[in-house]
Amino acid sequence: MSHGEGEDDLVLEAREMLATGRDEEEVFAELATHTSDWGASALAVCLALGVPRTDAEARIRQTRPGAGRSW
Repeated sequence: MSHGEGEDDLVLEAREMLATGRDEEEVFAELATHTSDWGASALAVCLALGVPRTDAEARIRQTRPGAGRSW
């Protein structure tokens, strides 16, 4: 997944929701509903939680349907 302005906005939105006490699953679900992009939503939540990008991307690839495909 390439790093871009839209991604920065998602991470910021995830951080803001987490800061209000919402849990990770709820934040992911809301982002995924708005963006229709499972991978971008999962990555945004991971980055907002402080997971290093390379670790987050590797985890997402492992759990994503069709694992092994590139973004």
